[in-house]
Amino acid sequence: MRQPALTGFPYRHSALAKRTRETKFWSVLDLDGSFAAGSLAARREVYKRLKKQGAIIFSTARSPELVMSSKMLEVSQRLGGVTRHEPKWHFENGKYSSVPIEDLEEFDYCRDPDAILAFGEGIFPKKLRVGKQRPAHYVCDTEYDRLYLNLIPGPTKEESDLSWREVTLGVVKAVGLEGNLAAIEFANNYKEGLANVEPLKYRVQLDFFGRNSLMDKYVALRRTEKFIEGSPLALIIEGVDESKPDESSPDDSKATLYLMPPGARKQNMLNRPLSEICTAERIGTHEIRMPILGDTLTDFYAMLYGGWDAGVAGVVAGGSRLFKCIEEQTNFGGVDLQLLHKGLKPTSRKGFFLFDNPLMRGGWTKHGKERLIILGDRAYPGTVGAETMLAYLNDNKIYNKLDEEIKALAYG
Repeated sequence: MRQPALTGFPYRHSALAKRTRETKFWSVLDLDGSFAAGSLAARREVYKRLKKQGAIIFSTARSPELVMSSKMLEVSQRLGGVTRHEPKWHFENGKYSSVPIEDLEEFDYCRDPDAILAFGEGIFPKKLRVGKQRPAHYVCDTEYDRLYLNLIPGPTKEESDLSWREVTLGVVKAVGLEGNLAAIEFANNYKEGLANVEPLKYRVQLDFFGRNSLMDKYVALRRTEKFIEGSPLALIIEGVDESKPDESSPDDSKATLYLMPPGARKQNMLNRPLSEICTAERIGTHEIRMPILGDTLTDFYAMLYGGWDAGVAGVVAGGSRLFKCIEEQTNFGGVDLQLLHKGLKPTSRKGFFLFDNPLMRGGWTKHGKERLIILGDRAYPGTVGAETMLAYLNDNKIYNKLDEEIKALAYG
């Protein structure tokens, strides 16, 4: 029997490497608006099935400490060098205070996965337990931080010593958007209980409120892009829309713009551990099966372009604003979706599309380069979040025989 390869730090002896070797199956789940939405019963059932099937990865805008149990966070700080502090999730008398997230139902089945792709903080694989003295814990892929996240184009030593966050906050100030910085962008707010988490290293959040919030967000993005256009800053800062407006009450709407390094894109963070582990374990990336659940444009890009040439089935969660934008070929936060829509090939089944991913080498289906994209509101109407994923898992013809189903949809 071939001995398993020793994956390099931080994936060596990780739960993700072990599950990849055993199952060649990754479930990649966004949380807010996706896996954490819908009924608790659906979330429980989905988690149980996917855990039995293979590795579970949370690809989320939540900071990493919000997806770690309190004990796991403490051990990860002590053994794994994780520098994040405990979240403050209990709100009373106008202030946040600490409470173990395992005591809150809303966090059930949303903690301690095999790996965390923290949108704005980095990649955190979970190390396996080794005896009684070294329990399971998370570590950070610091090499990925250095190579792809904390990039500074400063020509002088003084500028080069600045962090990505410091440079980006300088841009925010220069374009006059300081008043839109979210509460979590100020460390003192966390210390004083005015924010539930501390600032993230590779994400600056700008919030806009009211009926015109989406337009204000769009104008702010264009102003920022204009300021950095033609400079090295354009290579390290990009805007990402994470708005979820309240269409039922426009005056109460909130639009959110993230400024992030390109390496923080969900598809890029997904590709990193996939490449590292598959190379070390001598597994072809095309051998990996990978359902991806999400509800925003960042998740959609991961469905279309993440996972290299793995067998990806992208599930757009029911209730997502993205669904309407895709169907009507409108823009999402200022991003024109017409080109993406043209890449989606309708099939004989309602809500099911095939997408030709140019990154796939020959096609995991052996029949072409397509990957499956499922629009939950059309394929499984009436479902929300985890309920959409459960409907997909219950659809045994799709779930268990995805290769044959894509062939039938494309060529039948």
